[in-house]
Amino acid sequence: TNLYVYGRAGVLITDTSLLYAHAGWTRYEGGGGNLDGYKVGLGSEMKVAKAPIYLDLRYSYVTLTDEIIPGLDTTAHEFRVGLNFKLGPGMFGQKGSVFAEEEVAPCDPKLGNCKKR
Repeated sequence: TNLYVYGRAGVLITDTSLLYAHAGWTRYEGGGGNLDGYKVGLGSEMKVAKAPIYLDLRYSYVTLTDEIIPGLDTTAHEFRVGLNFKLGPGMFGQKGSVFAEEEVAPCDPKLGNCKKR
């Protein structure tokens, strides 16, 4: 079993792409006991088309304290691929759309950004 608690901070590269760093505490539990340690790494999250789904690519470096078998190498490199489903501010009675949506600039004929329907 792998349990971890972490935080992340990032920068929007484009309106639909986030580059972030993450760090936190981790615990691996197994038949031989528990190993505690930390994870640090980098990731990128990108929006998939016009859906509330994001592709998450992440690398983590893991180091654990091993009190069970001294001298055992307890470092790891993790590569993860995930899909995140994000809901917007309309949940739980708040105003707004339930699904996260891209902001659309209002139509302004002077700017020529109006589309015919």
